[in-house]
Amino acid sequence: MNQESENINVSIVIPCRNEEKYIGKCIESIVKCDYPKNSLHVFVVDGLSDDNTIDFVNAYCNQHSWIHLITNNKKTTPFALNLGINASTNCDITIILGAHAEIFPDYVTNCVNILQSHPEVACVGGILNSISENETTQAISFAMSSLFGVGNAHFRTGTKEGYVDTVAFGAYRSSIFKEIGLFDEKLIRNQDDEF
Repeated sequence: MNQESENINVSIVIPCRNEEKYIGKCIESIVKCDYPKNSLHVFVVDGLSDDNTIDFVNAYCNQHSWIHLITNNKKTTPFALNLGINASTNCDITIILGAHAEIFPDYVTNCVNILQSHPEVACVGGILNSISENETTQAISFAMSSLFGVGNAHFRTGTKEGYVDTVAFGAYRSSIFKEIGLFDEKLIRNQDDEF
């Protein structure tokens, strides 16, 4: 990471509901990332979970002052995204992350560096590696990582840097939300396609 990157404030917004099985691994991957924690702000936006999700998140909030829990009374993803983005004041880059996702230690740093070196780009992301838990999810994972299964979804099959239609877990310049607005709260699914 270059010296300039250390001054770039990054927020990570994680919409979730009833994710006790995964949210700890997700947050732990962020805790272990190499980005300076004094420039990192995590907002877990919970849609009124009725399992142990909130307990797991609160444990991390108590250990790390840069991790925050926000309550999403409307429960759905677009409301969660907008709540998290609105909480991300003073952040230069906002990453949208799923509660089932885990990031590589250098993911945030790489996103920041690419956005810095490509001022014409509003969003960057990496390749999505699907992980299976059993034979069924292994078959789904294989299909979702092949050209036959997903066509030209380069964030699942790409092997080189380039322009794409969409990315998973995108890192957005925060200015783009001021320019084109927030997520459409009437759309319950496919927020990345709409955006």
